[in-house]
Amino acid sequence: MENQRILSYFDEILKIPRPSYHEAAIADYLERFGTQRGLSVMRDSCNNVILKKDGNLRSPTVVLQAHSDMVWAAEQPAPPGNEIPNKVYIEDGIMRAKGTTLGADDGIGVAMILAILDEDDPDLPPIEAVFTANEEETMEGAMALRPSCLDGTYLINLDSEIEGVLTIGAAGGISSECVLPICKSPSTFQHTVQIQVTGGKGGHSGLEIREKRENAIHLLVRVLRSLPRTGWELAGIRGGERSNAIPVGAVAHLNTDCPQDIRQAVANFTTQHHSEWRDDEPELTIRAEIASRMEQVYEAESAEQIFLQYFICRTSNIFFMTPSW
Repeated sequence: MENQRILSYFDEILKIPRPSYHEAAIADYLERFGTQRGLSVMRDSCNNVILKKDGNLRSPTVVLQAHSDMVWAAEQPAPPGNEIPNKVYIEDGIMRAKGTTLGADDGIGVAMILAILDEDDPDLPPIEAVFTANEEETMEGAMALRPSCLDGTYLINLDSEIEGVLTIGAAGGISSECVLPICKSPSTFQHTVQIQVTGGKGGHSGLEIREKRENAIHLLVRVLRSLPRTGWELAGIRGGERSNAIPVGAVAHLNTDCPQDIRQAVANFTTQHHSEWRDDEPELTIRAEIASRMEQVYEAESAEQIFLQYFICRTSNIFFMTPSW
């Protein structure tokens, strides 16, 4: 019965768009939940929500905490205001989502707390439920939380990996932003070729980083490095979805007078290196095709700086969202 209640709340949460920086809808839902049950409700400008429920006064107050945002990564990115496609299915006893991230991090933690708050058990202690925003990107919600809002003696964070395991310490992380002086100039080449890497498995950079999964950005740069050193110019490059997600796709645009030579070189690279990812990434593909001509290209020094930064992101095991150059 407990699992049924948890999963029923998780099913409701699945339908709410809540990528980082866009937690207003989930905060509205949590507010309504608390108001409908007569709980004390607090919400701040960061969309942190605190719900307080009285309990057995002989017990110390327990703070239960989870984060309301999720890493949004999808085969087809959707605007944050759209409803998240609820294409959920069970495979080998595991709940999965097709085409998007499931959002169990930390939707299942939120659902567990809601199930506890909905429990009519006189032996439960007083509970302060804290739902923080923007955990996946900046920890902005947790940093904005005012300690004076809480009275609890114990705090349990419901954002771990394995049920039944209590973690008393965890690693941190560092985010950095790199700003490069980039110069463009008009292109003298007549054609544009688009090179695209798609179909990577991706995954969380803190968990799946130990598995053999390709970084689409790094692989794309390897392709570009394999091309002849002359006869083309970089017109554009982008890739990555979230700062803590292994990139599943990346795309570059090259200007050239010999598009067929570029396409053949890409095909040669794929043939030569396909065995590296064939078994672990069966859906990963590299395609080169003619695209609409781009007028401006990066100057040689700027292109080299871009390639270097993308390569550092891979070798440092850091996966940042690609800047818009």
